[in-house]
Amino acid sequence: PLKKGYPEGHASLQRYLTVPVYIGARIVAVVGVANKETDYSQTDILQLTLLMDSVWKGVNRLDMEKALRESETTLKAVLQTTPIGIGLVTDGMFRWINDSLSVITGFSTDELLGKSPCVLYRADQEINQADIFTPMATGVTGRQTMETRWKRKDGSFVDILLSSSHISPGDPSKGMVFSAIDITERKLFQRDLEESEERMRLLLEAAPMGIRIATQGKYSYVN
Repeated sequence: PLKKGYPEGHASLQRYLTVPVYIGARIVAVVGVANKETDYSQTDILQLTLLMDSVWKGVNRLDMEKALRESETTLKAVLQTTPIGIGLVTDGMFRWINDSLSVITGFSTDELLGKSPCVLYRADQEINQADIFTPMATGVTGRQTMETRWKRKDGSFVDILLSSSHISPGDPSKGMVFSAIDITERKLFQRDLEESEERMRLLLEAAPMGIRIATQGKYSYVN
């Protein structure tokens, strides 16, 4: 800071103008120009200020676009690795699905994109459940959850817990996102449990002796 003069090889400065670049009340850069043939004027200051303001906005926009791309890449990676099927439907067609949805349905991404969700339903009354994907199906709240059954590519069926939500609740035409959880094993366990309980009830009813079951001092079963 105590040195004077120019660094070795530096051009001689006859006239010099510096202008700060502001974002709000914060100085984010300083630009300098020099060696104009005549003195710098207020017009020069204004033009340089406007120029650098545009340049800085362009730089800032590029930074924002880069951050957005990185954010989208991260989000896609998260959506692709989750074990829950996730997709986007617009105009009644699949527009994007993750790998987990392909695993659940047995259809590849290319086989589902551009197709109606009806391809996952039987050609009987269950196809009406595909209406969950229509713009007005989820009502005012824009959200709906239901249990349904999907037909896989190989013809087998899977029980699905299906949730959907409008991207813009005020404008259903923008489409909706949905998630699909395979609950087939849970439903099988539930059916097995119910069948086991029914067999036990029948055995108790057929027993040649009186049977009472009490919990907390109250009878909960008497044959």
